[in-house]
Amino acid sequence: MSKRLYRNLFFLLVVILLPACITRIMNEEGAVTERGGDSDEYYIISGQEKMPIEEYLTGAVAYYMPVSYEDEAFKAMAVLFRTFVRMRMGDEREIEEEQLSLPRYRMEELEVMFGEDFSYTYSRYQTAVRQTKGEVLRCEGELIEPYFHQVSAGMTNSLKGCAYLSSVDSSWDIQAESFLSLLILSAEEFYAGLFKASGSEEALLMEEASAEEFMERLVVEGREGEYKQAVVWNGVRIPASKVQEAFGLKSPAFSFEAYEGRIRILTKGIGHGLGLSLYGANRMASEGKSYREILAYYYSNITVSGE
Repeated sequence: MSKRLYRNLFFLLVVILLPACITRIMNEEGAVTERGGDSDEYYIISGQEKMPIEEYLTGAVAYYMPVSYEDEAFKAMAVLFRTFVRMRMGDEREIEEEQLSLPRYRMEELEVMFGEDFSYTYSRYQTAVRQTKGEVLRCEGELIEPYFHQVSAGMTNSLKGCAYLSSVDSSWDIQAESFLSLLILSAEEFYAGLFKASGSEEALLMEEASAEEFMERLVVEGREGEYKQAVVWNGVRIPASKVQEAFGLKSPAFSFEAYEGRIRILTKGIGHGLGLSLYGANRMASEGKSYREILAYYYSNITVSGE
C-alpha cells in the first residue's frame, strides 16, 4: 500500500474510535454513567448513576403498591410521585436521590422478590409509569404537594387553607384488613404517654387518677371525620400528632374509652389521612375507574398535565 493510503486509513480509525474511547474514559470510576433518555428528560443522580426519572419512579411505585393492586392504581401513584420529584427539582432537570425522601426498590431487589414472575410484574409497573410519562398534578397552575396515605379512617382528612385537600368519603377503606387497631393501657401508662407527648416536664402535674376520671377531664378536639386535632388535659393542649407518636398509633384518627379500670385507644386507618388513600385508589380502580378519575376524586381543583 502507498503511504497516502495508510494515512487515510489511520485518520478513518481515529474518527471512528476516538468518541468511543472518550466515552469509556468518562464512564470509569468517579464519573457519572448516564442511561438512555430524551434530551428533555429529567434525571435522578444515584451515586455514580444518572437515570431518567421514569426509571426511578418505576421502583418507587413498586415499593408502595403491591402487585395485587390494579394497573390504574399504579398509574395514579406514578403521577403523584412524578409530581413530588418535579416539585423538589424546581427549575432544574436533575436532582440527587439523597434529596428525595422517597423509598424505592432497585432492579436487583425486585428480581429477588418476584423470581420467575419478574419480567411480567416489572413490566406492569414500568408500563404504568410510561403511559403517564410527563404527567403531573397542578392546582391553579402550580405543582401540588401530593399527600397520600395507606388507609383512611373512612373519610380522608383535610388541610386548612389548602385548595386541593378537602375531606372526601373513602368508605372502601373500612374493609381493609388493617383498618382497626386497639391498644389497652393502665391509667398510669396512659398518663405516662400524655406526659411524653406534652414534651415538657412541667406541662402536666402528676396525680392519682382512675381511668374513668381521666376520661371525664380529658378533652379531645376533632377535625374531619374521625381525625383529631389535639388532646387537652388540665389546660395543656397536646397536638394529635404528638399523641399519635407517644402511643405509637397508626393514625391521628383515635378515640379513648375507659373500660374495666383501663383505657382503650381505638385507632382507625393508617397514616395522616391527607390526599389519596392507596387502598381506596385500588378499590376505585377495581370498579373500573381510570387513574385520572381516581386523582380527581381524592384531590380538589387539580389538573393532570404533561409537558
